[in-house]
Amino acid sequence: MKKIELDITPLAISTILIMISIAITLFSNYILSLEHYIGMFCLSISIFLYFTKRKLYYVFFGLSLLAGLIGYLDFYYVNYKFGFGIISFNPIFLLLIILLFIFAYYIADKRDSTRNNR
Repeated sequence: MKKIELDITPLAISTILIMISIAITLFSNYILSLEHYIGMFCLSISIFLYFTKRKLYYVFFGLSLLAGLIGYLDFYYVNYKFGFGIISFNPIFLLLIILLFIFAYYIADKRDSTRNNR
């Protein structure tokens, strides 16, 4: 099992959003859509990959976030979108993609600096 590092932040935020969505649906009349179930499935795979194959996690979770950015999956019970004309984006996924890139770069830079110091 690999060490938990700071790069788990986007995954943790996504998990919290899913948990909030599930709690809202349990205590209100809101019904989750197919996009939410696809999001839960992709998030489950991403959590598994985070602890088993970290490099594959970055690819799979990044692709999942891109799919969410354009509307094929969702983590949160409310769907926020902004855009121009027919092109619209989900700002939650945009923020998660930015965080994923920042932390992936940070971890890769940290690993490279430890290899160069040997």
